[in-house]
Parts: sequence; structure tokens; C-alpha cells
Amino acid sequence: MPKTPQPKMTIAEREAAARARLAGQSTELLCAGFLLTETMKIDRAVAMTRGWIMDALEQRDPEAFGAWMDAVESPLPHSFYGVALAA
Repeated sequence: MPKTPQPKMTIAEREAAARARLAGQSTELLCAGFLLTETMKIDRAVAMTRGWIMDALEQRDPEAFGAWMDAVESPLPHSFYGVALAA
């Protein structure tokens, strides 16, 4: 039986789906995901993903997010969210 072609998602729909997936992740996974992007070459996709992760973290704890953004050394988010990343 042939597959029925799925309608293509618009860019806005793809972004909404990505944001929804990120919103469902634990804070630990969001912090680990952000850490992974630290070693990647920054391109549009990586920059957008980092932005979505940052938005999800800000929604969870605006105070922790603000402290992270105000940090002089620009450390990674896990220390502001009380997350211990696995070594």
C-alpha cells in the first residue's frame, strides 16, 4: 500500500514543533543541549536552536535566566539552574 504524502510543514509550524519538543525536555537536558552547541560551528540552525533552548530555560525560571545573562564570565546555564551535568 503506497504511503500518502504528508503535507509539508511551514517554517512557522516547524519552529512551533521544535519549541514544543524543547518545552517537554527536562532542565537537565536543555542545559546539556546548550552545552553541546558550545562545540559546534555556529550557523543559522545552531543559533536558532540555542535561542529556542534559551527561551525554554527563561520560561522555566526567569530569575535564573536573568542571573545567567548578567554573569560577567558568560558561564553555561547549568550552574544557574542547579543542574549537575554528567562528566
